[in-house]
Amino acid sequence: MQFGDIEVAIPAAQLGIPIDNGEGVDPHLHMIVADKSGNVAAVSHEATLAWRQKIIGSVTLTPTLGDADGDGFLDIFIFSYIEDDGVGLLYLLRAYDGMLHEGYPLRVSTRFTTPPLLVDLHPGTAARAPAKAARKDVDAKAGAGGKGGGGGGSSGGGGGGALTGD
Repeated sequence: MQFGDIEVAIPAAQLGIPIDNGEGVDPHLHMIVADKSGNVAAVSHEATLAWRQKIIGSVTLTPTLGDADGDGFLDIFIFSYIEDDGVGLLYLLRAYDGMLHEGYPLRVSTRFTTPPLLVDLHPGTAARAPAKAARKDVDAKAGAGGKGGGGGGSSGGGGGGALTGD
């Protein structure tokens, strides 16, 4: 497969591709390659194509991987941008075969500047998520860049100051 210009990072993950190996799924990592021409593909460690999907628009943000619908299978969020219309499309693909989830793509009236951040909002799962920052007995100042929160991380900037530790 020939790709156009690629301007995004290429994530790799075990996609859960079904194979007859006794375990039921391919244990190897696959790269999710997306280009500015709308080509999206899963490519194996041996450079073989597992699946290919053509989407509308230009992919200029790294695809985000996660179980979006809580079914136990990995999904891929991809934002694309249509230059002529000035709108974006949000795609949700099944990672194991590249097929679109029902109801996607979603048309949005803006261009995205960052990849999506997946957060588990399924009922009953919040109690399993770590919540140290929300506990009153945790000093939010420790390792958070001082009073006012923030801390910099790799972005170098502070954040809001919702937790002050006071």
